[in-house]
Amino acid sequence: MDNQLRMQVESWLQGDPDPVDRAELERALEASDEEFLKERFSGRLSFGTAGLRGPIGAGPCAMNTAVIRQTCHGLADVLIASEADLSRGVVIGYDARHRSDQFAHESAAVLRARGVAVYLWDQPGPTPATSYWVRQLGALAGIQVTASHNPPQDNGFKVYWDHAAQIIPPVDSEIAEAIDRHALGKAADLAVLDARAAGPALSFLGSVELAKYWQAVGEQTPRVSSPKTPMRVVYTAMHGVGGESVVAVLEEAGFEVHPVAEQHAPDASFPTVAFPNPEEDGAMDLALALAESVDADLVLANDPDADRLAVAVPSGPGFELLNGNEIGLLLGDHCLQAYEGPPAIFAASIVSSQALRAWVEAQGHAYASALTGFKWIMAERRRRPNQNFIFGYEEALGYCIGETVADKDGVSAALAFAHGARWLKERGKDLRTRLDEIYKQIGFFVSDQWVQRFSGAHAAADMERAVDQARRYAPQEINGLTLVERYDFNEGAPWEPSLSANLIALNYGASAEGLRVLIRPSGTEPKVKTYFEYRSAHSVEYAQEALKSSINSWRQALEKT
Repeated sequence: MDNQLRMQVESWLQGDPDPVDRAELERALEASDEEFLKERFSGRLSFGTAGLRGPIGAGPCAMNTAVIRQTCHGLADVLIASEADLSRGVVIGYDARHRSDQFAHESAAVLRARGVAVYLWDQPGPTPATSYWVRQLGALAGIQVTASHNPPQDNGFKVYWDHAAQIIPPVDSEIAEAIDRHALGKAADLAVLDARAAGPALSFLGSVELAKYWQAVGEQTPRVSSPKTPMRVVYTAMHGVGGESVVAVLEEAGFEVHPVAEQHAPDASFPTVAFPNPEEDGAMDLALALAESVDADLVLANDPDADRLAVAVPSGPGFELLNGNEIGLLLGDHCLQAYEGPPAIFAASIVSSQALRAWVEAQGHAYASALTGFKWIMAERRRRPNQNFIFGYEEALGYCIGETVADKDGVSAALAFAHGARWLKERGKDLRTRLDEIYKQIGFFVSDQWVQRFSGAHAAADMERAVDQARRYAPQEINGLTLVERYDFNEGAPWEPSLSANLIALNYGASAEGLRVLIRPSGTEPKVKTYFEYRSAHSVEYAQEALKSSINSWRQALEKT
């Protein structure tokens, strides 16, 4: 095998503190598995949009003890440089994935070795509970060890700042630069503090703190329905950590809850799903089958770390999955119905539907667009401290209800959606009927995506090329609609020129009858997403046909380039 690669691997082995990870690399060296080693040593797992996320295993391109140790020393550097009071501490949570508890304890050991106090969860739990306690404790930062809805072989490391939202520039780049400095040496030489050793405070969060989070969700989630109205809800935790929390808050609010037993307990192998993401085909099959058998009014699902929400509603003889934009519009509408106060602020990511904007502005409220990623929605929230923040969402099933948690929260979103569905049931309406009522006032919005997936060592470069292809060769006309606006976010966002992203936004046609197309590389997975939204004055059916035709025309146009 390549001698330089072998030397790189052997150098890493000398500094890897974990015997399991070292053994994996030693086996690969003995087998001369050059393809595997190139994949693990082709660069470094980058600290980016959502912190770290990648496959569990040895080497700089994977999630392992050495990478966690380097990352936490980088985080400690930034905290210390800020000259903040380190006794305020860092909250550390984790989900139920493979090695999540190990990585959380390693994080605590590193931070305490650097003089930082730690609040460590003593059990796996929902990601939003960690964000909630960062704010409640006035902590300096928070860590959640999770890979969210990624495949079972992955794990990740998400960082919150003292505002309890995920980090944004310049903090993320400062941490990344500090991590790079620590990566130059051997991870085994980096300081860690034995759990039994004296040092900065180590406090534990457990069932009492989790119950306080449930109480806050129950008290602060808007409701306009009566708990006396019967409402049967099927819920799946998707083998993740949301089951206990969601069932607790729903039952406390008077809902009849039927958990999907096969998917309720946390299980890192995710045995009943090919991909633990409620958006993926087949992931909701067990929940939908249970819903039919118990004649449910509603189906709710979380992703494995419970910060996202998926919904299915009765449709004919079965159930129909709502997409993220439909859920966002219905949740936003529910929050509007429950709100009494001065004009407030709603927000959504730029790739989300424009239907919420049209609806809340029609009711006299303000709307803010944000870059993709929930951290940017929360940044827009912080930029408007004197306005009540009511609701924010991203089309990838992420929703924030009010001020309880400064991040997307699948637990409070599940409770809010159930409240909204019960309010409609009291009035003899269903969720589809309500969507139609809204569309008749603002226009009919339909949306879909085209996803290009990539793999291998050159995935990142391939993704960049795919976005650049759209940047250079986007058609000037689609199905009779002419390109009227083009925004390249590399040159700044329209609402804030200092913000930039690798994103292209194109508008075809007019506002009453038009098409939006947005192209971006994913920040957490090796794929490029192209988002399409059609708005029509005619009907949902008309808009759906126009959207389908437009997507086909777009793909054909790019395939010719």
